[in-house]
Amino acid sequence: MANVKTPRNRGGASRAMITNAYGDELRSLAAAGCTYVQMDDTNLAYLCDEKMREAARQRGDDPNERPHRYAKFIHLGLSVSFV
Repeated sequence: MANVKTPRNRGGASRAMITNAYGDELRSLAAAGCTYVQMDDTNLAYLCDEKMREAARQRGDDPNERPHRYAKFIHLGLSVSFV
């Protein structure tokens, strides 16, 4: 297992732990013969709601930056999958 060290997010869950979990799962799927995985992040839909975007701003988040942060997170998970 590749161990990625990243800072903790405000929710308390370690980004590194989640990234490693993505990697572990993808390695398990590959070992089982899976050759195609589609990753959909339905959680991003909340960024279409102006009330939710404002709530993000109130927490100090930039709702325009969030999709890029999520994409980096997923890419990091993919990159540790095959280390």
